[in-house]
Amino acid sequence: MAEVTNKFQLSLDELFNQGVRQGRARILSRMIQRKFGAEAAARLTDHVDELSSHHHVDRFTDALTECSTGEEFIDRVDGWSECSHYTYRITWSGEDDEHVGRCAEFPSLTWMAPSPGQALAGIRRLVMDTVEEMRANGEPVPDPMAEAGG
Repeated sequence: MAEVTNKFQLSLDELFNQGVRQGRARILSRMIQRKFGAEAAARLTDHVDELSSHHHVDRFTDALTECSTGEEFIDRVDGWSECSHYTYRITWSGEDDEHVGRCAEFPSLTWMAPSPGQALAGIRRLVMDTVEEMRANGEPVPDPMAEAGG
């Protein structure tokens, strides 16, 4: 009986989290539409769903206030989405007693955290910040290995 109760609770938690993500996505879409118009919102539909996790809401809302045109906002969001195409790896460090997140395209970057999920979220945020900074400075950004020709 306890196993059934646990599975039921996990299902409820999953449904709740799905509802939260969908709510965030609707709010972000509405904010984009109000500031930049329906066309920009429509062009970003896939990105909003992908980036509406709690890790990215601050980044999205900052960009909404900082960008003055829909094109500028779309360019910024496209850069973040590109980061999801990079090759990430999470390993365990016995020496540090933590999980280590790495990105193959940015070998000098690492993120340590107590859980694999936190390590992945951390390295992805670090890569996004790095890509955004590189673009702002006019530096070339590495192409995702998975999309390299060959």
